[in-house]
Amino acid sequence: MINIAKGDRYKNIDNKHIDIFALDFKITKNGSYMEYFIEPFYSWPQKFNKNPIKLDIVIIYDRKKLKRVVHKYEGRDDIKKDGFVFKENKKKDTLMGIIKII
Repeated sequence: MINIAKGDRYKNIDNKHIDIFALDFKITKNGSYMEYFIEPFYSWPQKFNKNPIKLDIVIIYDRKKLKRVVHKYEGRDDIKKDGFVFKENKKKDTLMGIIKII
């Protein structure tokens, strides 16, 4: 589980509680994940004439300790599956690692 950002910029239309927005990856020994994770932070803002987002850290959580929150954004028909809440109120126990990008 790779953390993207706390949901301070996106209001879902059902006003569901979301602790974090994240990408859900199953990590395997020979997998390649960082390129798929980082690329949208560069290309997506440019579609809206904004500057790419520089990542400083990647936070990895134990997916088994998170619950997905299915939600929708105002003005959009697609169903989003990138919202999560912590199953227990022990956020630090959910943390598996932090990657510092320099």
